[in-house]
Amino acid sequence: MPDPPKAHFLSASGCEVSFQDADPIGTALSRFLPKAHPTRKLPLRMLQSPQAQHGFHRSQLVSRIYKSKFSRNCPKYAKSIGEELQDVVRRRDMDNLRKIEDLLQRLNRVCDWTFALGLHVRFASPTLSYLTYPKEWVDYYTEKELVFVDPTVRWAISNQGICDWEDLADGDQSDVFGAAARFGLRFGKVIALGELDRSLGFFAHPSRPITQEEIEQAQTLMQELHDVTRDALDMSEEELEKLRQIIVPA
Repeated sequence: MPDPPKAHFLSASGCEVSFQDADPIGTALSRFLPKAHPTRKLPLRMLQSPQAQHGFHRSQLVSRIYKSKFSRNCPKYAKSIGEELQDVVRRRDMDNLRKIEDLLQRLNRVCDWTFALGLHVRFASPTLSYLTYPKEWVDYYTEKELVFVDPTVRWAISNQGICDWEDLADGDQSDVFGAAARFGLRFGKVIALGELDRSLGFFAHPSRPITQEEIEQAQTLMQELHDVTRDALDMSEEELEKLRQIIVPA
């Protein structure tokens, strides 16, 4: 059987886009787009974002299929393509859930530490967060609003890379590190990655400094988590809730 034709068209930004590498979504679209839009111009807004490089927002795409003029003229064909894309969405969502769970499990097993991850921070809040910190510390931290005086958060917002808590101790005017130590969080490091789209990780150990090898492993796994959840920036609240319910496996 010959390969399906490549679907090339102009996005809303005026850049040519190809679905050649977007299989199996591209396979379905390569059949749909030429018939739906013989001029080969289709303004899909989701293709303007960086997420287009990782798989555009599937629910938006399926919605476009159903609402298009072609759908009204050829309802059976459009329905079959829409159902095919919905099936792709469901399978890929399940794959992503498994990937996220696996990465969190691997991160948790690097050593006997606890951590807090904030993925894809926007408007000062993470789109996704995963915690293994003691609940007592999380409750205390929240009640005292320590996020506003935490030197690790201050560093992570304005820097990239890895930093040891010890290097930030001189700027800890509110004694956040002292409070953390009372809850068993005595040694720690912070990871910040990304530029406009940022993810932050805070790691603590109860009895010894975290080694460079351990934190570098964490940085690699965090980058993978950042990449695999990149579509979260364009997800609906319903879609995000599925990801937020993931529990860090022991």
